[in-house]
Amino acid sequence: MKKLERLCCVLMMFLTLVGCSSSTPQTHDVIFQDSIRIDLGDENVNTAEYVKRIDSYPISGSSIDGNKIHVSNITMVCPSLKKGDLEKLGKQELIYTIGDEKYTVEANIVDSVKPVINVKDDSLTFEVGEMKGINNYYSVSDNYDASKNIKVKVKNIDKLNKNKTGTYKLVIKAWDTSGNTASKKLTVIIKDTKKEQEEKQKEEERKKRGRKEKSRGRRKAKRSGKTTATAAECSAISSTFYEYK
Repeated sequence: MKKLERLCCVLMMFLTLVGCSSSTPQTHDVIFQDSIRIDLGDENVNTAEYVKRIDSYPISGSSIDGNKIHVSNITMVCPSLKKGDLEKLGKQELIYTIGDEKYTVEANIVDSVKPVINVKDDSLTFEVGEMKGINNYYSVSDNYDASKNIKVKVKNIDKLNKNKTGTYKLVIKAWDTSGNTASKKLTVIIKDTKKEQEEKQKEEERKKRGRKEKSRGRRKAKRSGKTTATAAECSAISSTFYEYK
């Protein structure tokens, strides 16, 4: 039993030594960008751009060839990120290699895209009492969050009265879980078509009565003018008669 325990201890020590010896020590001084932020789902990421210096050699565009960096007699291979690598927010380790040496740096996958607010039209019109809840007339979506996880607030919704005619100016605002915000203006018009038609009809009737009254007034004035003219004519004839006499 003791021999077996000794054998196990020797084997564990051997495996530990083999494991330690397989790690290649770093012989270069690699300086990375201070804070690496990568947009969620960005397919045009070139991780070589995150290396600022290797030993005493600053890295410029001319040093970069695809996912490789060449300075002096040093070649660094930079990690290639696929679309699937950038579909989750948070920390991600990037591994760079120079020969057998590995250099790691931490990147932060972030979401900087605003949510999208969709409305059928920027202006909606309803008859009195027919409008439903405001959430029936818009939808929200996001490049990362599910719609149920997007916070929405409608400004001035407390002033909207679906039973009272008028024009109401609303602002829909949405936040995703990363703090990106979007807003959209929406005009809601509440109208009473029946009442408007009745008022229009009444107005037309008032105008019609007004036209009739004007017409009667003109006819009356015309008759009055004729009567005055006839009296004047009689007076003129009478004067002529007396002069003749």
